[in-house]
Amino acid sequence: MVLIGEYAVTQGLPALSMAVDRRASVCRSSAPNQQHTIHSSMLDGKVFSFDKSATNFDWNRPPPTAIKAFVEQLPWPQTRSELKGISFDLDSRQFFFQARADGGENQKLGIGSSAALMLAACRVLEESGGSAESASKSHYQLQSQTGSGIDLATSIHGGLICFQQLQKVKLLNLPANFYWQAVWTGESAKTQDFLQAFNHWLGTNPTQWKLQQNSAASLIAEAIRAVGRNDGIALSACIRAYGEWMRDLGNWIQQPIYTPAFEEIREISLATDCAWKPSGAGGGDIGIVCATSRHNLTEISRTISDAGYKILDLEVDLNGLKVFKQ
Repeated sequence: MVLIGEYAVTQGLPALSMAVDRRASVCRSSAPNQQHTIHSSMLDGKVFSFDKSATNFDWNRPPPTAIKAFVEQLPWPQTRSELKGISFDLDSRQFFFQARADGGENQKLGIGSSAALMLAACRVLEESGGSAESASKSHYQLQSQTGSGIDLATSIHGGLICFQQLQKVKLLNLPANFYWQAVWTGESAKTQDFLQAFNHWLGTNPTQWKLQQNSAASLIAEAIRAVGRNDGIALSACIRAYGEWMRDLGNWIQQPIYTPAFEEIREISLATDCAWKPSGAGGGDIGIVCATSRHNLTEISRTISDAGYKILDLEVDLNGLKVFKQ
């Protein structure tokens, strides 16, 4: 979950992000022949198989678009002699809201499922374990060449990080008096749509961006200082102000970052003197509410829940990427 720095981080500014206790897993085993197989928790038990040459993927039957894109962006070995049959089992159920009673599709929460899966898949595909750079390139391609890699870095390191690029990450600790709660709006969003709109606006409004970049940089810098001096109240204030910056940004790029759901939760937070902002690109998915005390957090969480939004039971996970061998 990004605390502060969305959009600006794609332009080289730092951002604060924290890993939460939802995990994706990728299990690799040997397939009985040269064919590869893939199974995902989101495929209703279906298994897809394919042959891989140096330049081509030959699927036995067409897989879902998301699975096809995922597999074909992985950093596969280039020669056939390096590539024996591999069976992949992908599990990202913890990143989705529970199955709907009406039989509809599961909805993603918006906490980096594709980055976590890509990182894990790259790690088990590359025996050397040096997967961060390959995962970054693969995930960048998967996101239509948008994004910063902050979700990958968060998954790699765990805990709270100050991120500027994959090679420039600093581990931090949340202030003791920082009280937060994750809220899911019930609406899924496509991050790449917002980043593409943002990048288009950048190209046509460089002068306006320079002004807004300065505002973002000041808020991010103050948030980092607040963390350094263990000041949760100041951090919450920065998060609230950055939420307003993101709200205005949606108007500039003509892609509303604050949906009606976000607006309603914003009004609740303003009435209770709490902070609220999207965590990520916005337009749906997940947000974070911050309060000055545990009591205030409990009260606003109850009000938000009564308004029909899902309070998520998330905590910071200090552990990042893990590898287990059988």
